[in-house]
Amino acid sequence: MTGDAQLPVWGDRRKSLDVRYFEWRHSEQGRELAHQVEQVALAQARAGAARISINLIFEQLRQAQRASIDNSFRALLARELRKRHPVLTDKIHIKDRKAAA
Repeated sequence: MTGDAQLPVWGDRRKSLDVRYFEWRHSEQGRELAHQVEQVALAQARAGAARISINLIFEQLRQAQRASIDNSFRALLARELRKRHPVLTDKIHIKDRKAAA
């Protein structure tokens, strides 16, 4: 197997970022990892963290679980978490998107 055949369904770069993120979030791995990121971020907020790094949480999970996670998903998950948990709004910094994916 070479090229695209080795990639999970959400790794197909011919699809838009939003589509790939949606597919990842609805996969078993995406649901589980997003839940874990959410739990860590909320725990850090409860512990009084002034700033929460989604990038750091992603990297820790990637290493601990030897998981393949597209770095492009970090910002989209950060936005999702800020919407779902207002307590995270001021703690998770995000940049404006350059363009709709």
